[in-house]
Amino acid sequence: MCERFYGKRAIVTGASRGIGRGIAEALSKEGAKVWNLDLNNVDIPGIITVQVDLRDQSAVEKVFNEIGEIDYLVNNAGILPPKTSFLDTSKDTLADVIDTNLKAPMFISQIVVRYMIEKGNGGSIVNIASIVALQPMKYLGAYGISKAGLSMMTKVMALELGQHKIRVNSVCPTAVSTELSKPFLEDPTFFDPLMARLPLGRIGQIPDVASAVLFLLSDDASMITGSDLTVDGGASRGIGREIAEALSKEGAKVWNLDLNNVAVEKVLNEIGEVDYLVNNAGISPPQTSFLDISKDTLADVIDTNLKAPMFISQIVVRYMIKKGNGGSIVNIASTIGLRPMKYLGAYGISKAGLSMMTRVMALELGQHKIRVNTVCPTSVVTELSKPFLDDPTFFDPLMARHPLRKIGQITDVASAVLFLLSDDASVITGSDLPVDGVCDIDNETISKLNFLF
Repeated sequence: MCERFYGKRAIVTGASRGIGRGIAEALSKEGAKVWNLDLNNVDIPGIITVQVDLRDQSAVEKVFNEIGEIDYLVNNAGILPPKTSFLDTSKDTLADVIDTNLKAPMFISQIVVRYMIEKGNGGSIVNIASIVALQPMKYLGAYGISKAGLSMMTKVMALELGQHKIRVNSVCPTAVSTELSKPFLEDPTFFDPLMARLPLGRIGQIPDVASAVLFLLSDDASMITGSDLTVDGGASRGIGREIAEALSKEGAKVWNLDLNNVAVEKVLNEIGEVDYLVNNAGISPPQTSFLDISKDTLADVIDTNLKAPMFISQIVVRYMIKKGNGGSIVNIASTIGLRPMKYLGAYGISKAGLSMMTRVMALELGQHKIRVNTVCPTSVVTELSKPFLDDPTFFDPLMARHPLRKIGQITDVASAVLFLLSDDASVITGSDLPVDGVCDIDNETISKLNFLF
């Protein structure tokens, strides 16, 4: 049995039932000592339940003073008010939702973080937000506002706390099968339209969310902070080699298709059935201003970084559909595909296109049980980057703008890829997962890093 959290201490709020209980039990099974802070006093084997109103700051502070040091915190407790239009949302309703879903997690996090800083060993925090935090939905205004605030709180915490080796991320689930949701999911007027919008064709289960939370809490996600991970069903030494070796170590038969593999379709026809595909190959052109990007440069970048992954994916997907057992695909994009950087226009355009290709594939291929996601790394230590990262005139200013105070390792990217390929991510598709330590770097500095992406 995997014991990633053996000897660690974790708090999960609102763990008496549903998603919170699933997270708490999963942490306990992996060796953690777990406290459940909840308004309801429920006996859960292996979990220490403390009955407390999380909105009562003095009561919460007293509980934490008794618990002491904490390694992990999951802010899961929350309320969902009845569906109400924007104009009909009352002052009391908004106050209740904000107090429970936003103020309470913030106050609890402040207490836990102080203990983490005092202990000096860092820590990891996951806030349970919602897909509604990222996409507005009618009649869920108060809930969406509170969860959007929680998502932004995650990013602020990540930026400020990285220097203390404390990572903070959000998990954003959509419809998940729980006791509370059961009546709605059994109603065909609710369920049928919902399923029509879910590419994977199934409702998320509690273990789907728990697996995402445990991944983000664990050292496997040591370079991931400030991210929103959606669990929504879609509504030669370098990164590629490390990914291939990691897959091989986990028991997979792995093929490496490099630039020497010219006749791609012929090669894939010879390989036959494939369960997983990682589109990692790419090129980064020299720094060039937008006005100076040549037709040939743009063509080379688009051909390699976008057209080739699309063509390869089409071939592999046809085999997956024919086999009928689904599959999982991960495209290696870049943070530059998510936010523009000076003098990296052609590269950014190609990676943004790859990110959108991921979403299109996820929408269309979910019906075939094929999941497609993107990993978006920033600076990563490789043979090409080592001379620059060994130069203190370059490295020191970079670190000063990096919350986690460390450069990503190849293994950080490989761990993220293997998680997304695995069944632990079985309800995650169409997502961009940044592996960037929420790197806050100015354009001038980042423009020097074109070899890293």
